[in-house]
Amino acid sequence: MAIFNQHCAFHRPDAKHKPVPPPGWEANGRCDEIAYNAMKAYTAAQEPAMAKAARAALLDPDNQLNKGELAKRAAKLQLQ
Repeated sequence: MAIFNQHCAFHRPDAKHKPVPPPGWEANGRCDEIAYNAMKAYTAAQEPAMAKAARAALLDPDNQLNKGELAKRAAKLQLQ
């Protein structure tokens, strides 16, 4: 998730401002795959809180990744 947070996640300095993408961010930069793989790894490691946080990052509309196929798969998974 550190890679996702550094290269993919949008950050808002103020709630009133639109999220700003990090330098070098691209919509097709495989950020959805990074978050999805982190979610699966945390699930395998029996870290449900971290898995839920990774899924939340993937499904967050501010990150603009919630429309992809991996986001749809993540939304269907039941995390314990």
